[in-house]
Amino acid sequence: MLTSTLLEMCEMTNLQPGKQITILGAGIAGLVAAYELERLGHEVNIIEGNPRIGGRIWTHRFDREQNAPYAELGAMCIPSSHHHTLHYVNEMGLSDKLRKFITAFEEQNAFIYLEGKIFKMKDAPQIFQQGDRGIFTDTRYSENTRLFAAWLKTIVDTISPGDLGESLENDLKSHLMDELERLDLAPYFGEENESIDLQSFIKENPGFRARCSKALDMLFEDIVVETSRDLLQIQGGMEQIIHRLAESIKSPIKCNQKVVAIRVDSELTEIDYVENGEKNTRRCDYVLSTIPFSVLRKIELEGLDERKLNCIHNTYYSPATRVDFHTKEAFWHFQGIRGEGVCQTYYKDMLVEAASIAWGDREVRAGGCNIDWDRLAVNTSNYLEAARRQHKLFFAGEHCSKYPACLQGSIESALEAVYDIVSDKRVNSLTTINSFIQRENAFALQKT
Repeated sequence: MLTSTLLEMCEMTNLQPGKQITILGAGIAGLVAAYELERLGHEVNIIEGNPRIGGRIWTHRFDREQNAPYAELGAMCIPSSHHHTLHYVNEMGLSDKLRKFITAFEEQNAFIYLEGKIFKMKDAPQIFQQGDRGIFTDTRYSENTRLFAAWLKTIVDTISPGDLGESLENDLKSHLMDELERLDLAPYFGEENESIDLQSFIKENPGFRARCSKALDMLFEDIVVETSRDLLQIQGGMEQIIHRLAESIKSPIKCNQKVVAIRVDSELTEIDYVENGEKNTRRCDYVLSTIPFSVLRKIELEGLDERKLNCIHNTYYSPATRVDFHTKEAFWHFQGIRGEGVCQTYYKDMLVEAASIAWGDREVRAGGCNIDWDRLAVNTSNYLEAARRQHKLFFAGEHCSKYPACLQGSIESALEAVYDIVSDKRVNSLTTINSFIQRENAFALQKT
């Protein structure tokens, strides 16, 4: 793992002068990078354009009391397979607060909205098997095949953006129904056929995904995570990992410092930022930018090559909106729903307060996450270009990883950037002069 590799580099970095790194952004990528760089003996300066830290991790509390109800406006769960994320949950002393996260697909009594009607999750596939619904009523296929296809349609329509539900239906018509027909689907149905085990199906039948379109294939990867029975949450709010990381970093985190320009050459990197209406310039040995490209492209950039600029300007960010309600009581328990939240409610007299955020409208974020299902075949290969350095300017964030829209991606890209910065042996003249002075001072002290 990268975290182990970083620790092994401590001995190597002790032989080199400590580097000075300016980190742009105090989301989880920036904070993890700062934490590890300091542990390796380097000095960091953290600049954040927002009045708050945390980036896409944002826990909204409906009261100031310690045990007040809260809701997640951003990241809200951790797949149990995301070991980098869980490493820092443990590192920050939060392992005892991990709890199971229950998805909508584990709540068979949960209500979903499909085709203009409201259905319980367990009943939704029936809508696709009523009336003249083509493949879902085609008696050339077995009942299990038709029901399983209806479940796939239900899940995709519930989770996916855009026209992927229609894409799935087209793939089913053209060839996927025949693929399902040759498989033994019985083991993947839940009790009374009120659910399917999509995780096991996808894992045990890779050929099915291989026959899907590229966008659907990647969507199924996402769905496997979204519908997993092994998702975790941090009791008390996801922002706890942000606060613990911030407390573990020696360097102060400076908020409300909006970066407006970045200039790069082979020697050093300059950044211009605005604080209290005044423009300032900082000359940096190294810079690690965790700024989303949707924001970075609005900044004046100088010295970056054409490939990099094209990547910054063409990286797509999917809009995302989160709406959370605080209610007088968990009325959904009366419907047999076990979870601690609902997606929609018509019980207006139950509402106490609401909180919402439209990530795509925020100047400092300008998008929910780096994912575009319609152009996924192109976007999935772009993360390597997104992470590619420009002289002493490095990049990290979910947009620089193979795990878009995940904390795992932000953290992994940060660790890779830390490795690249620490192992970089091309020191500029400013660093060389400072290192010489430090060595001379140390030698003078030894003589005395």
